[in-house]
Amino acid sequence: MKKVKTHKFNGVTYDIDLDPDCAGYCDHPKQKGNPCLFVGTPLNTKKGLQDLLHEMLHASRWLTPNDKVRQTADDMGDLLWRLDFRKIVKPRKKS
Repeated sequence: MKKVKTHKFNGVTYDIDLDPDCAGYCDHPKQKGNPCLFVGTPLNTKKGLQDLLHEMLHASRWLTPNDKVRQTADDMGDLLWRLDFRKIVKPRKKS
């Protein structure tokens, strides 16, 4: 699978950064240059799935209050997890 570097939310292109030093953060959509969406929680975990959904919701609907974003992301993540949605972590090829 190729690495995802950008994604468009509501017409705004975000740089995607899966940074293990950051739990999650989404830049303001009107930031100068491309805003960035960071998620550091491993995406093969339920928390990682919820954190990714949380930041995507911020990117899609910037003005939605954080408590509503968190509840929606958790609810969506719970259902996706129950439906067995998982990021498949492939072993790295040996050189």
